[in-house]
Amino acid sequence: GYNHWCSDHGATCDGWWPDSFYYWLQTNGAILESLMPYSLPPHCNTIPDIANNLVTTASSSTLQDITDRKAWLSNRGPCSAVLAVYNDFYGYRSGIYHHVDGQAIVGYHSVAVVGYNDSGWLCRNSWGANWGMCGYFWIAYGECGIDSTFPFWGCANVKLSKNLFLPQPQPLPQPQPQPAKLNWSSFGGICLFDPAIAFYNNQKWSFVVGTDNNCYLNNTSAMNAWTSLGGKLTGSPSVVVMGSNIVLFAPSNNNLIVNLFNGTSWSGWSNLDTDVIGVSVTLQDAKTILVSKISAYTKQNLVSSYSLN
Repeated sequence: GYNHWCSDHGATCDGWWPDSFYYWLQTNGAILESLMPYSLPPHCNTIPDIANNLVTTASSSTLQDITDRKAWLSNRGPCSAVLAVYNDFYGYRSGIYHHVDGQAIVGYHSVAVVGYNDSGWLCRNSWGANWGMCGYFWIAYGECGIDSTFPFWGCANVKLSKNLFLPQPQPLPQPQPQPAKLNWSSFGGICLFDPAIAFYNNQKWSFVVGTDNNCYLNNTSAMNAWTSLGGKLTGSPSVVVMGSNIVLFAPSNNNLIVNLFNGTSWSGWSNLDTDVIGVSVTLQDAKTILVSKISAYTKQNLVSSYSLN
């Protein structure tokens, strides 16, 4: 790409050797392929703000010994290498490449060596992801002169220009505060439906329906200190505190019944409405309770207001 065709070699020398490239890299720098992708026929484009888009290196080394080459790959990174190209290399798809077809050398080619194993070198080619193993290939030791006729080359002290600095790592997100866990305590009893709870005179008042369908109250911290309020409830109670009063609503055999505590005693259950299988209440204002019921017949949710006399 740019590194050769825009160098003083120009487009007429049919490529260059790695030592020439690394000298150019030290003295002039190279650009990323994304700024000038490889194309055929190659050509030289003007790169805007090129001075701030360069990669340079302070030094390069030739690696003659196989031990040095493996050490460089293990400890520093990829190397450049050259191999003789034969016709069968173009058709490589996978496995360890050995030259087996064609006696004439087509030319010489530079590749990046990125790893090794007991059988040979793992290399990255520049012919795109559709060639070889997604652009990579294995080649046997000593094959096509890659590690016998030619040395490897490596560079050190690579520098990135201003526009190429990697972004600073972002701080890891801090864990979000989690809701406090609930600490449960038992008050005993076996309940048929959902309980209702109110806070009255600095005490917690719990209302449940027992297995006999009566409503039970516990307003102490003692376990099993339940008081029966009767009622024969057929659904969950619902409670609201209005001033000095506790008003308790509940369904009972398709009726809506209510029980009032005036600070001293309970009034006892009285029938308030019919056609009810579920009820929920809340304060509408200081004198009015908003009552929501589920109709036993239509299953609709109906809303009404209730005021104390």
